[in-house]
Amino acid sequence: MTYAQHPARQALDAAHQFNVAVLGAQTIASKSQTHCNNLDDHTTLIEMAKKMSVIHTPTDGYQVVTPFTAQQWLASWNYEHQRPIRAYHVNNLAQEIINGRFREKTQINFCKLGDSFFLTNGQHTLSAIVKAQQSVLLSVVVLDVQSKEQIADDFTRHDTHLTRQLAVSLVAHEINKKLEVTATELNWITAAVNYYAWMIGASSLKSNTQMTNDVKLSQVLQYGELARSALRTYHEPNAKRRDYMVKRTTLACAMHVYNWNHDVCIAFYGEISKDNGLLIGDPRKTLLDYMRETRSYYTDGRLSGKKAVPYHYFVKAHAIAFNAFINRRQLKIIRVNPEATEAIFEGPGSVRC
Repeated sequence: MTYAQHPARQALDAAHQFNVAVLGAQTIASKSQTHCNNLDDHTTLIEMAKKMSVIHTPTDGYQVVTPFTAQQWLASWNYEHQRPIRAYHVNNLAQEIINGRFREKTQINFCKLGDSFFLTNGQHTLSAIVKAQQSVLLSVVVLDVQSKEQIADDFTRHDTHLTRQLAVSLVAHEINKKLEVTATELNWITAAVNYYAWMIGASSLKSNTQMTNDVKLSQVLQYGELARSALRTYHEPNAKRRDYMVKRTTLACAMHVYNWNHDVCIAFYGEISKDNGLLIGDPRKTLLDYMRETRSYYTDGRLSGKKAVPYHYFVKAHAIAFNAFINRRQLKIIRVNPEATEAIFEGPGSVRC
């Protein structure tokens, strides 16, 4: 019998590959003690099997992470709201490790809550170590936290260059559950909230690309319920989506009106969404036609709609139609002043545009 074929050696391999329990490793190895013809020290093998079965705790500072430790950490402490693994990224990192080009002391992050750890940054690095089957010196940062909310906050701070990171962060904070909205609706709300904050002067940043995820998150926490309430005046979960009703400018204007008067918001935006017998000359019908025929973005490299205009045109159009509705006036055409820097909603007040 060779060393590799020995039952005790197989027990050690099982502990390494599958993280078997200490007792299991000892039992398997002990049963094979009578067959240790080619092993000088059976006790040493038992101790090695025990060590391989123990999960190594992350410690703050530089740490050589073996493939076995990386596999343990991923299996035991990977944060539940992590993004799906990007296989191509793992493959690239693994090749860097194999070729000796991987940057040592790369940082990975854990949060420690009580006796539990949560990997908030580094799942691709650890996966690459497992795939390459080589140990790597990493900088391990362990942050003591007091709540799962703080874990979500820490998770939000990492990999902010990824476009999908905000949505993942919102789900990590369980904002969709708190607001009782779908993931798709949460995307609409996030875009509208950021624009609404700028409209009312609560934010100096107009473009989402200029904001950090922390700023976007704080705005969703502050205005998310208002956005959800305004959205529910004309859109129910799983209802057919009308793109012009869920764009950021429409929902932001609906938030402005809803914050002033719930019933008026329902009468104005709810009826626009229904489009049930609205007559020519009704300001709601005129605004609906304006939104249907005008777009503020491009699709597949071609102009989408009959005319493309900046976002602020839509805010002004909403104000014009709303004012006509409030004053019970007919409105057959919307003429926007491109030079105006604010839109005045009679009742709710003026907003930047």
